[in-house]
Amino acid sequence: NHLIVVFSGFGAKSNFTYDFKKSLQSNRSYVLWIKDDFYGNNQATYYLDPPYKNTTSLEQAIIQFIKEVMSFLEVENCTLLGASKGGSSALYYGIKYNFKNILVSAPTLLIGSSVAGIIPKGNPKAVAKFMLGDSLSRENTLKLDSYISEAIKDDQNLDKNIYLLSSPADNRYNGQIAPFLGLFYKYFNFNYIESHSVLVRKHQDVTSYNAPLILSILNCLTFNLTTTFTNSIISGDRSDAVEEITKEPILEVNKLDFDSAGRFYPEGVFFLRGLSCANYSDLKYELKLKAKDKDKDKDKDKDKDKDKDKDKDKDKDKDKDKDKDKDKDKDKDYEYITSLAKDNDTNISKKYYNKAFINYDKAHFCTFKHQGLDLSEVPDGSYQLFIKIQMATGDTCELPMVFKEGFHTDSCTNDYIQSISCKRDIVIYKKQEV
Repeated sequence: NHLIVVFSGFGAKSNFTYDFKKSLQSNRSYVLWIKDDFYGNNQATYYLDPPYKNTTSLEQAIIQFIKEVMSFLEVENCTLLGASKGGSSALYYGIKYNFKNILVSAPTLLIGSSVAGIIPKGNPKAVAKFMLGDSLSRENTLKLDSYISEAIKDDQNLDKNIYLLSSPADNRYNGQIAPFLGLFYKYFNFNYIESHSVLVRKHQDVTSYNAPLILSILNCLTFNLTTTFTNSIISGDRSDAVEEITKEPILEVNKLDFDSAGRFYPEGVFFLRGLSCANYSDLKYELKLKAKDKDKDKDKDKDKDKDKDKDKDKDKDKDKDKDKDKDKDKDKDYEYITSLAKDNDTNISKKYYNKAFINYDKAHFCTFKHQGLDLSEVPDGSYQLFIKIQMATGDTCELPMVFKEGFHTDSCTNDYIQSISCKRDIVIYKKQEV
């Protein structure tokens, strides 16, 4: 007897996503996701009509839709959920249309100023002109800024369960959250939860860090159990803790693939535990393709038979053996080396957090601009893949790549056939000209 309505935030490059999609799979409520793309791609409006349109047709359509879904499902209890932009919308609709349960993380309370790049200071969002007009007029900005605060001031239904999660590490905290907390204290069960953690470093971290708590609150509300935290400070770790510098190599290969043009895409995580990778200059990556000794790989069985013959003809083949040794020196294993690029991924520092915070944000290896590697210069043959890391501290480490056992992928172009496979924890690259 419960419905969760999820309002979406901005996704990567302002594409709109269905937030909490995976994490709500185990929740026993009905879940309704509403995507904010009513005006076309990259025209999100916080589920609101732009102020200059002087209409509430979109707003009325959304609230009517939610009510119709509740009626269709025959549920009486509903929670509005949202993070960031979605949190702003959940607050607005929850308060104005009297929903009892509202759960929001890192919301924007001054929507107009946020979109215009005023609070916090920055570039206007991609949707700014659409939401505020071509001139980003002050009138429209202030009007949009007032939506949530006016809804709170006009609200007389104070028996609400409101959960607002934030953090001083959020660059929107000082201008968008802290000045307005006093407006919420009139509600019977307003819960402000503030996170203090070295793992919360920016706006996006607030929701991901508090995901277990958000899901716990939702699970309680699903059973119509009301939780009360009043004002709570979450301090889950010591900011002064120091991790031991073990320099243990951590390697996780996440992707090995080819595109239609035959370019190769290796991606993953590689760092030495305890050594910071906060800056791109802190480390360098090299990918190595090492060809195996062909005599060892192809002729092991034949060599056994040849050894018997050699025992019989030692004297006759002394000169031939000398020539073979010279040939082996000339034909040492071929090694192809190329540089790999780095990318920023703040999730690495969270995933590998251990007792104390070390910044591993730049420990994601990939190809330059994610355009893949051209291996056309590599001679035909079979190669084992290795990756080398060199730190600015002078520490280096080279490891064989390891991927999913039994993995195989290949590529065929007009010029050559390539393949990548993993057997017995060894990643092998093979190439053969057509």
